[in-house]
Amino acid sequence: MGTNSVVLDKIRCIVVDDEALIRERFRYAFPLEEHGFEIVGEAEDGEEALELCRQLSPDIVITDVVMPRMNGLELTEELKRLMPRVKVIILSSFQEFEFARKAVMLGALGYLLKVTSGYQELLEILGQARNEIEADREKMLLSIEERKHLQDSQPLLRKQLILDIRSGAVQSPSKLNSTCDFVNWHRPEAVFMLGMVSIDRYSALSQTFHPKDLSLFKYVMMRIIEELADSKLCCNVFDWDRQSIGLWIQLSEACSDQEELLLFYEHILHHARKYLPFTVSVRISSEHRMAAGPQAWPASFGSAFGELEELKAELFYHGHGGLHVYGAGAGGGAGVGLGGGAGTGAGVGHGVESGGGARTGTDARAGVGSGGGAGNGAGDGEETGQQTLPGDAQTAEGHTHGSALPELPDPVEQLAGWSDPSQLQRLVHDVYIRPVVRMKVRPNELLGWIEELAERWTMADAYSRSRFHSELGDVETVFDTEEFLVRLFMWKQNSSRLSFDQPVQRSEIQKALDYVARHYREPVSVADISDYTAISPNYFSHLFKAQTGINFSDYVTRFRIEKSKQLLRETDKQVGEIAEQVGIPDYKYFARIFRRLAGKTPSQYREEEGFRTGKA
Repeated sequence: MGTNSVVLDKIRCIVVDDEALIRERFRYAFPLEEHGFEIVGEAEDGEEALELCRQLSPDIVITDVVMPRMNGLELTEELKRLMPRVKVIILSSFQEFEFARKAVMLGALGYLLKVTSGYQELLEILGQARNEIEADREKMLLSIEERKHLQDSQPLLRKQLILDIRSGAVQSPSKLNSTCDFVNWHRPEAVFMLGMVSIDRYSALSQTFHPKDLSLFKYVMMRIIEELADSKLCCNVFDWDRQSIGLWIQLSEACSDQEELLLFYEHILHHARKYLPFTVSVRISSEHRMAAGPQAWPASFGSAFGELEELKAELFYHGHGGLHVYGAGAGGGAGVGLGGGAGTGAGVGHGVESGGGARTGTDARAGVGSGGGAGNGAGDGEETGQQTLPGDAQTAEGHTHGSALPELPDPVEQLAGWSDPSQLQRLVHDVYIRPVVRMKVRPNELLGWIEELAERWTMADAYSRSRFHSELGDVETVFDTEEFLVRLFMWKQNSSRLSFDQPVQRSEIQKALDYVARHYREPVSVADISDYTAISPNYFSHLFKAQTGINFSDYVTRFRIEKSKQLLRETDKQVGEIAEQVGIPDYKYFARIFRRLAGKTPSQYREEEGFRTGKA
């Protein structure tokens, strides 16, 4: 930014002199406005001028030296103290030259001789004042930009500091302290804990809210945590990833007031539920020491992060909206767990302590209920007590992250003969969910197995493959996993029936399918079907998805696309005509939907399928 990059339209001036003739000379004898200067006020003495400056906020004050009540020297001193940006120009006579010299020493820009100085001398000193004012404003803007840049960069700088400590890049306490000061953080104390506050069901939220809204919600959550911490303890808050907020909690010594810490964590959970459209889950490491020196910091931070990762696996099995505090004392597992209240089941929240010392809280569901779907808490739920889990994998920090995935029964064989949705729910729970809960299987291995299964089953159905892939991204807990597997198994069972001509279990749904087959060329809605079948729209939607594995609107769209495929294979009608004939008159929309479901354009499909049937 150049020196003259800040250009002012008008420079605001006040003239101060006890002689009215002198004031009038500046206002009327000199055409100052032609050069960008404006007389915005006049005063007879320093006191009056000071009050005018408070009211009018001028850029330049042109003042006489000798005046009643407050003279020019006193006015210059007051302006330097109260409004240092204001430039002062002294009016002087020969007899008052020593006064003018003192005024310049006090900070006045320069002086003019009342008798001999003319218009040109005035313009020169005003020009000098303009240059200094513009330079001052440029510095101010640069300072504002630097502060804004620092403010914008602060989240990245704070996270980078945590990463640098963990990697060993910070090698002296003085450097750590100075960096904490720079990013406006509390300096480290003798003992610390790390924590993560994670937004629950972030993938689902991202489908509802704009990314800017999610960023705003997360910013609000960070400010809430900082305000809660300010009144309780030293807690450095940092942005970790799109879903999580990090906590670096500082303690002067090993914390004996666990109740105060628990109250802080509970307030985080409570404020998220009260003020934001989501719940959060809180994970807290055990206490670690900073006093051992920089060489020990990477190991301490690595261990704390390892504990948080282990608690992430615990969170998978105990649900959203809870507090999970790791206990890594010498006794092997002193810790605390709190139920979060975010669950939907009727069970009573309880802590679960693993062999690795992690004690966590549930989301008010006592295990995974059987028979009634995921986590209803009413069935014979599993409870994992203290035990040494077989096959535990050790991380670099020595923390356990659960058991390896055992060989699970072949789902295709298990599905043979099962058709009722409640039977499928029990199959999923008893054969697949119950064993992995009992063994505390590592979540990433379980989800990897499910992803591979879904990919294999939907290989020939691009639409279903995309849908299940998207839904799997929303799976964050074992309860979500059970619900996902039930939907996947239902889809597998019903995929053959979705050829539109085979019966389903409920007569109402078969009646709806027949209606679609007759009326697909017309607009078809849930309201139409609910009137036709005499079922409420909400119950029909629930029943239809339970029977077919997909939403009613998706079914209608797939039916229409299947009909269009038939017409593309068997007729030579134009694609636009076929689109209108199957009930999708918007050609562009039809082509987009067709490509999404078939994996190719209508013209490509006709060319390939016509060639195969000998009709090309």
